[in-house]
Amino acid sequence: MNERNPELLDRLAAEYVLGTLRGGARRRFERLHVISNAAAPAVSRWEDRLVRLALGVRPMRPSTRVWREIVRRLDAEDRSSDRPSALRPWHLALAAGLMAVAIGVGWYQVVYIAKPQSVAQFAMTNGSTLWRVELSRNAATLSMAAVGAIEVQTGHAFELWALPEGGTPVSLGLMPTSGSVSETLTPAQRAALSTSRKLAISLEPAGGSPTGTPTGPVLHVTDWIAVI
Repeated sequence: MNERNPELLDRLAAEYVLGTLRGGARRRFERLHVISNAAAPAVSRWEDRLVRLALGVRPMRPSTRVWREIVRRLDAEDRSSDRPSALRPWHLALAAGLMAVAIGVGWYQVVYIAKPQSVAQFAMTNGSTLWRVELSRNAATLSMAAVGAIEVQTGHAFELWALPEGGTPVSLGLMPTSGSVSETLTPAQRAALSTSRKLAISLEPAGGSPTGTPTGPVLHVTDWIAVI
């Protein structure tokens, strides 16, 4: 597997966390998870996402009427049998299969429907990833995650910039040195991102640029990629 393909790596990490990555593909990814600088952070990001998603789901218990109807339909072909009407082994297998389908639909929605609209990945010259930036599907929220080992000089910060074509850089906020942060975008930031093909990171004083434009050296420039 080409671990330098960030979109493929992110998809495999999602399937690994969800449990849908099986067989040889799962074993290969587990080996990659141990030796790769990019796979482990990708897995951690998906674990964090899905934990937050699970915490936001309100548990629901099916009503007695619903379960009674399921049993009635499953037993429709066996009503003449002398066996008790309790769920038989094949009934349990069928119920488990239906549950797996329902869970699979939910996973599909999480992994594919809820995927970001645009992404950028900042890396060192040796290929080690430093940050990953994602724009939400509704273009309202920007998520910035520190993936690699990041150090910053005392009294300084890393600032993210949109580089709109034909315009001046627009600040998108300060980059984290660990973990991840999410920012709600202003209309001006959304407009700048919509016409940007590149993002940049500069070194600025703590708290960010005092002028609204980059004042320190621009350390990284990378592509801003629309997700299909």
